[in-house]
Amino acid sequence: MSTLVLCQNVASHPTCLEGARCQVMLQDLLNNATYLTVRMHFNSLEVFLEFVKQYSQDVFVMTAVRNCPTTYIPAPAGQKEARLVEHKDIINTVIRYLLSWNSPLTYLVQEVHRLPKLHDFFKLKERIISELYHQLKELAKEIAGQLDPEATDDVDYAAWWGLHSLETPDEKSLLLTYYNMLCCLLTDLQKIESLLEILMCRVAPGSNCYATHIPRASEMVSNDSSVVKVI
Repeated sequence: MSTLVLCQNVASHPTCLEGARCQVMLQDLLNNATYLTVRMHFNSLEVFLEFVKQYSQDVFVMTAVRNCPTTYIPAPAGQKEARLVEHKDIINTVIRYLLSWNSPLTYLVQEVHRLPKLHDFFKLKERIISELYHQLKELAKEIAGQLDPEATDDVDYAAWWGLHSLETPDEKSLLLTYYNMLCCLLTDLQKIESLLEILMCRVAPGSNCYATHIPRASEMVSNDSSVVKVI
């Protein structure tokens, strides 16, 4: 079975899925996963920007983004950390991020009726984002199964306790919750894309495996010129 050389001090792994006659390559799976992530990120960003456009006049000072539900999921923060992480652990981190968004995404859709200025646009994008999300989850599990034959669906992920914030009767609190959750979603999608790029460089000869920086929520928000401030 053919193999691709993985990056520094990482053992080579077969690049063909068992039983698929080598038609589906690991590199192709990672390319597809990255493409889905970019599309989901783009559509989520459009929702965020529409939210800012519609509600920036209804709020005054926006506080800094609170900790995201996935804040404590360990991920390599830079080159040195990335060198120490096995590729099967990187894809498991991707899966943890994705599974952690299952409930939050569901309730964002469920409660958007309370934001009439965003409702129609969000519902337009929700079907696209939901489809991309489910496709990406299945693809990540497929990649995990190839990188680790003993991989299972039993992966820990971050618990979400934010439903009460979405059900609050206070409009200002509701707006802040939506703002924070959309920021967290964008940040996590960027992290997922970076993690997939790290894996891609490990299976693509000649790539620089550790040039990718995993962004933090505070970095993404502080660099976004469209960010509004709310009290």
